[in-house]
Amino acid sequence: MSSQTPLLKARLTSDGPKCTFSNKEILIELNRGELLWLQGPSGAGKSLCSLHLLGIQKARDVAAEVVWDPAVPASERCGMLFQQGVLIDTLTVAENIALSLGGAGLAADPATIKKAVEMVGLHAADLHKMPNELSGGMLRRAALAQLLAQKKKLIVLDEPFIGLDKDTAAEIMRELLALKASGTSFLLISHQKPYVDELKPDKTAFVYPRIQSDNNKSVRVSRGLFSVRTGVKLVDYLGYSLPLIILAFIAAGFAISMLFADVLNRTNIKDQILDVMDEEIEKNKQDNPMLAAILPMLKAKVSAVIDERSPELKAMLYCTGLAKLFVLELGPLLTALLLAGRIGGSFAGEVGTMEATNQNRLLKNLGISTRLWSLAPTVIAALIAAPVLTMIGTGIALWSGSVIVEIYDLGDKEDYWDDVRAATWSPENSVWQTYPPYVLAYRSIVFMLIIIALAEICGRWNPLLQPRDVPTVITSAVVLSGLFIIFADWGFSQVLIQYATW
Repeated sequence: MSSQTPLLKARLTSDGPKCTFSNKEILIELNRGELLWLQGPSGAGKSLCSLHLLGIQKARDVAAEVVWDPAVPASERCGMLFQQGVLIDTLTVAENIALSLGGAGLAADPATIKKAVEMVGLHAADLHKMPNELSGGMLRRAALAQLLAQKKKLIVLDEPFIGLDKDTAAEIMRELLALKASGTSFLLISHQKPYVDELKPDKTAFVYPRIQSDNNKSVRVSRGLFSVRTGVKLVDYLGYSLPLIILAFIAAGFAISMLFADVLNRTNIKDQILDVMDEEIEKNKQDNPMLAAILPMLKAKVSAVIDERSPELKAMLYCTGLAKLFVLELGPLLTALLLAGRIGGSFAGEVGTMEATNQNRLLKNLGISTRLWSLAPTVIAALIAAPVLTMIGTGIALWSGSVIVEIYDLGDKEDYWDDVRAATWSPENSVWQTYPPYVLAYRSIVFMLIIIALAEICGRWNPLLQPRDVPTVITSAVVLSGLFIIFADWGFSQVLIQYATW
C-alpha cells in the first residue's frame, strides 16, 4: 500500500491563543483500507480537528493543508459520524437514509435503505420512525447506517460505540472491519480501548489539550440571578427592537403625514359653503327680498373669512389629527404588531426550545419554577420596553409630520409642535380613559401582556414538543398575537368613543 497514492495527506498547524489544542503540528496520512486512531483526553480538540480537517467547522488559530487523491471525486471523499448521532428530525429514518443516497430529491431504492438499517442492527419496522422515537443507541445506529449507505472512501468515526449494547457494537465492529478490508479508510476517535484494539489501528496520532491557568479567573455565576436575566432581556428587547421601531415609524410617519397633508390641501370646503348660501339666496329671493339682498354681502364676508382662516384651520387640523392618530391609535398598535414578531417570537422560541430539550423538566427536578425562570424576567423586561419603544416610535412619527408641515406649506414647525403638545399633553375636558399619555401606556402594556401570554401558551401547549416543532410554535405565537392585538385595539377604540370629550 505504501507505493500507491495516499487517499489523504493532511497537516494541521496551530499557533494562537484561542486554539483548544497545544500541538504545533498534527500529521495525518491515510491509504485505502487503513484506520488511524486519533488519541487524546476529553476536551483536547479531537472532534474539532476532524471537523476542521473536513471543512465543516473552522477551528480558530488552526491552519490545515489537505491533499486528497485526485482520482477520488469530492463527493466520495469523506463522511463523519457525529458523536451525538444526528439525523434530520423532520424526516423518518427511511427518509434520512434516502437523503444520503439521493440528495434532496429523496430518490433511493427501498431495498438499499432496508439493507443499510439491517447492517447496523435496526429492523424494517424502524424505517418509519421519527428520530425522536429512537433511543440514544438506535439513533446512533441509524446515523451510522446513513453514513455507510453513501460508501465514502474515508469515514470519521467520533465515538461510534457509545450508547450501543455489546451485541450491536459487535455487529457494527464486524461491518467496519469488512468495510476496512474492502478498502474504506477510517479516522477513529474513541476512548473505548477494547473496541479500538479489535479494529487494529494501522496508525496513531495524538492531540494534546492546551493547558490554561485559571489562577486569576473568578467563577462567574451571575447569569443565574433573576435581576441579571431580567436586565439581559431588557437590553435585548430595547437594543434589537429599536432599529426596527425607528425604521418602521419613519416610513409610517412620512407616508401617513404626506397622505393627510395632501388630503387637506385638496379639500376645499369654501365652494360647498358658498353653494349652500347661493341656494338660500335663491329660495329667499321672492319671500324675503331684504334677506336676499343681505345674503350676497354675507356671502362675500364668509368667503373672505374662509380665505383668511383656512390655512390656519388646516394647519391646526393637521397637527391635532396627526398627534391623536399616532398617540392614541397607530403608535401603540404598530409597535405591538412589530414586537409580536420580535419579542413574542423570541420568547415563544425560548420556551419551546426549553420544552423540547427537557430543560423545563430539569428546572422542575431542581425545584425551580419554570415560569419564575423564564416568564417573570420576560414580563418585567417587556412591560418596560414596550411603552418606551412606543413613545420613541410615536415621537419619530410626529417628527416626520413636522418635516411634512413645511413641504406642504401647512405652517411652521414651532406652531406645529405647540399644537401637538396641546393635543396630547394638555387636552381640555379629558378623562383618564382618553388622556393620550395614559392611552399610549395602557394600550402598550395590555398588548404586550397578550403577546407574552400567547407565547407562553404556545410554547408549553405540547408537553412532548420536539425541536422540529419549535418553528411552528413561534409562527403560531406571532400570528395569534397579531390577531388578538387587532381585536383588543378595536375594544380600546370603543372605549375612546364612549369616554371621548374632545
